[in-house]
Amino acid sequence: MKCKRCGTELPDDATFCPNCGATFSPPKKKRKSVENNVDVTPKRIRLKRKEADEREDDVAADEEEEERSRYEQDTSIPAMIFLAIASFLMPPVGLILFLAWINCKPKASTICCYAALFSTSIFVGLILCSIHTGVSVRETLQYTPTIDDIQSFIGSIAAKFGR
Repeated sequence: MKCKRCGTELPDDATFCPNCGATFSPPKKKRKSVENNVDVTPKRIRLKRKEADEREDDVAADEEEEERSRYEQDTSIPAMIFLAIASFLMPPVGLILFLAWINCKPKASTICCYAALFSTSIFVGLILCSIHTGVSVRETLQYTPTIDDIQSFIGSIAAKFGR
């Protein structure tokens, strides 16, 4: 048997590749051929074929479920939180992780993408706000409101809503 990722030759009962670290389940043993169980009567042949088709459908469904569960396995909740924070603080890293994990870790890649896009949208919003107001981004980020500023802001909101 060969590793699907790097092509290294492996024993038939291997569950991971020592070369690249890829994990996989060993191949299932083939079932006996349907032809061994067939009677000569046409009715029996039809029944045996129907049973064989049902077994093949069950095996295909099991393999599909195993494949789906393998792709749905993602990292733990603390790791997801760390990835979200890292992607928020470093959007290019989040987008790179999204592209790298989109097929093998869909949940983690989606979280990285959303965090990176959220962070980028905040940054773009700050830039647009600074362009609109004529104040630099540095001045906007360094601004600390005073009590008078907060009171005047609350007063302007109250006046806007008629209170």
